[in-house]
Amino acid sequence: MSSFIGHSIAATTIYYVRNRTLNEFKQKLWFVWLIVLASIPDLDYIVPFLNRAHYDNARVTHSFVFSLLFPFCTILGLFLAGSRGKSLKILGLQAIASGLSHLVLDLCVGVTPLPLLFPFSSHLFKLPFGFLPSAGKLNPTNYFLYRNLAIELGFLLPLTGVSLICFQRGIGSCNRNILKIVVLLLISLGFAIWGWRLPR
Repeated sequence: MSSFIGHSIAATTIYYVRNRTLNEFKQKLWFVWLIVLASIPDLDYIVPFLNRAHYDNARVTHSFVFSLLFPFCTILGLFLAGSRGKSLKILGLQAIASGLSHLVLDLCVGVTPLPLLFPFSSHLFKLPFGFLPSAGKLNPTNYFLYRNLAIELGFLLPLTGVSLICFQRGIGSCNRNILKIVVLLLISLGFAIWGWRLPR
């Protein structure tokens, strides 16, 4: 499974790609909420009845239904609060993307099979490979915690940079910064290869 920091980076990227639909205070609240949405599938760690032990060792919170439940509730809340049109569309897409980003990152680890179609199917899905490391055990003396975090950051942060260049600043910015984009992608690829070579 990917780390909380990894999921937070994904939500941060989604937030900064389009973040001009709310006033400053509401933007800060929305930013925090996107991180919450990106992390909610890990509720099975702290909510007993959601624990995998009750579902044949399947992490049922890591399904499309559960990952989209809170984003869709968020969209409904935004609508009832008066959000309409372009603003609702942008915020809704950000909420959905944040929820689904958790599944994407965890699939990229390539270790734990996920019941993506639960409750409609108990079939477990797992990529035949992985290029992100699992979250290291939280111990200040644990070398693997820092190594895995470095790989995760090295893969995700350059992609965040590319996303900001291409989407927040417009297509024209991509053309003007093509060399920077290539360098960032190569850095990300290098860390992905490092992660791919880890034993699983």
